[in-house]
Amino acid sequence: IVFEQDAQYPRQVSVKRTIIIAEPCPTGQNLCVVDGVRQCSELECDVLLMLSETVVQEDVTPPVIYLLGDVSYEVKYGETDETIFLNACAPDSDRTNCLMYAIDEEDGDVSSSILSSQNVDLSTGACGINDVTRGSCIPGTYSYTYTASDSNANEASIEIIIKIVELGKMNTTITVGPYYSLDSANVAAENYLKEGSNAR
Repeated sequence: IVFEQDAQYPRQVSVKRTIIIAEPCPTGQNLCVVDGVRQCSELECDVLLMLSETVVQEDVTPPVIYLLGDVSYEVKYGETDETIFLNACAPDSDRTNCLMYAIDEEDGDVSSSILSSQNVDLSTGACGINDVTRGSCIPGTYSYTYTASDSNANEASIEIIIKIVELGKMNTTITVGPYYSLDSANVAAENYLKEGSNAR
């Protein structure tokens, strides 16, 4: 601020302002406005704007469950079947002695997410997944649903059927006649074996 010297009142005052305009961005970068916000970018502003408007696709794809066995089994009542494995495979394992595993496009192996639940039938009642292959459940058909999920709560499911059967016993009496002696039975057998015999 400069005041006039040796001047009568009122004195005049003059102000000198220096404005230095500097580059807003470092050399080689562009000043862009995206969503009302100024920002420096090495990209061209139209490219940066296009990238900012790109819609991120939401993951809606469920995992895929891969079966290593069958969807239905038959177990004899009162007997343990050690050839049937109903558990899910451990993640990233050699996948032996297990029934299924699950793979997701985004999360990879999600086998650890697989859960099982029984679809209870009132005619048979409940039977745990670990008991059904031991033959300890009453004869009948048991249904189990396995569900796999990913980090975005997408789910896939599959149903496994176990049928427990009880083998019945049948007593049969066969009467061979009309031969009542060993000799007559032997004669009948010889006649039966002769070609063209009327005894057949």
